[in-house]
Amino acid sequence: MENKFQDPIFGELVYEEKYGDWRCEVESYPSQTVAVNLSGNRAQQVLENIERYRQTFQNILQNELMARVFAADKLLKIYNESWRDEEGELALSEFCQRIRPRRIVIEEDQCADIYYDDDDLFLGHVINVRIDENGNFADAQIAG
Repeated sequence: MENKFQDPIFGELVYEEKYGDWRCEVESYPSQTVAVNLSGNRAQQVLENIERYRQTFQNILQNELMARVFAADKLLKIYNESWRDEEGELALSEFCQRIRPRRIVIEEDQCADIYYDDDDLFLGHVINVRIDENGNFADAQIAG
């Protein structure tokens, strides 16, 4: 099996045997690149189901701004009560503008995680938004 191939949606996908997933980088916003991991039990299984991964990825991109709002709904109060500096409370719109997606991990069952750069809101931790197999936002938390 080849350890890399060109995909019309993901670009060059490279199989990372050490991690057991396919990886690529996709430009999702002007001058912003997002790392993407496609995970599965076997490398060949991911390729056999690539259309499902593409659809999940497209859905994530279409709903990414809503994922930011979901994260803000879950984490903004925590930020304003425990993490903010002397500048005053942060509004939902400001929170959403500051965080940026850095990595998207799509699993075999089509659950996914979006990992956001927190712009130092939480001292450099990442913000993780979990998406269930039906494409619904399931959870948002501070990680790392």
